[in-house]
Amino acid sequence: MSIHNSVFHLILALNKKKQLSGSFLSIGRQSIYMSKKNFQTLLNLYSYKQGTEKSNKLSFKNYKDFTRNSKKSLMSDTEFMKIFPKLKYETLDKSNYENADNILDLNSPPTNKKFKKQYNYIYDGGSLDNIFSPSNAIINLNKMLKKNGVIIHANVGTIFPGAFCSFSCEWFFSYYSMNKFKNVQVYLAVPIDYNWPNPTLAFYNFSPYFTRKKNYNPLFSSKFSKFASSAAAVFCVAQKANTSTFNKIPIQSHYLEKKSSDWRKNFKKYNKKKLNLKFFKKNKFKNIKPLNSNHYRYLGIIK
Repeated sequence: MSIHNSVFHLILALNKKKQLSGSFLSIGRQSIYMSKKNFQTLLNLYSYKQGTEKSNKLSFKNYKDFTRNSKKSLMSDTEFMKIFPKLKYETLDKSNYENADNILDLNSPPTNKKFKKQYNYIYDGGSLDNIFSPSNAIINLNKMLKKNGVIIHANVGTIFPGAFCSFSCEWFFSYYSMNKFKNVQVYLAVPIDYNWPNPTLAFYNFSPYFTRKKNYNPLFSSKFSKFASSAAAVFCVAQKANTSTFNKIPIQSHYLEKKSSDWRKNFKKYNKKKLNLKFFKKNKFKNIKPLNSNHYRYLGIIK
């Protein structure tokens, strides 16, 4: 589980929209893959001021880092979250092997009552793609979220070594739309180089609508021939509304019928409330469409 440059963009964009405060639950302890230079660059990019003076004093060493990848990490997740002084940071895992604050198996419903509606923010940084029952897990996570709380997902989007599952953008979008969350944003991020653990990513905004071209070939379209590899990540940010549910199951878009609840209809509403992510180069990959489909609108580069 980890926080990369791309995730820090999302967190800083949320903070710029409204200062982060309250309870923040991380699913698993997070390895922080970020150099001091990149860390400060992103703070400056989002004009982050509150906490900046304090953040300059943060330790860029393995400061009480309990993660299994601690040797590669430059600071601990606990230290990292200190830049948001109004957040109370907690971690949750299936066991105490990384010294998590809370122990819970997300595969198994129902969620323990003590966790229900307890958190203003939940971060899933590569947990669902390593869980056998991700549908149970996403339901459990959203039982834990308070009204108006925000959940952030960052998971594997295609075949990738070490992942149990890999997700489509539609999987996240359909669930949150069907359950009447608000401000739902889903992004596909495709690496354009091999600079692990922080590759340069081409970001695309997902739309549930697309134009099917004549003689469309799904096998050929799943080949990212213009990029470094076929690996990708899916990022999702969603906010729980007063009327949100957690247990409604969407139908995949190809099989929607007239009597089906069409979760796609919320897209235009969501699209008007985009996160103000800060991108670098804007045009280089504008005409390259992942999966050969206009499901995806190019936004820019994050690095």
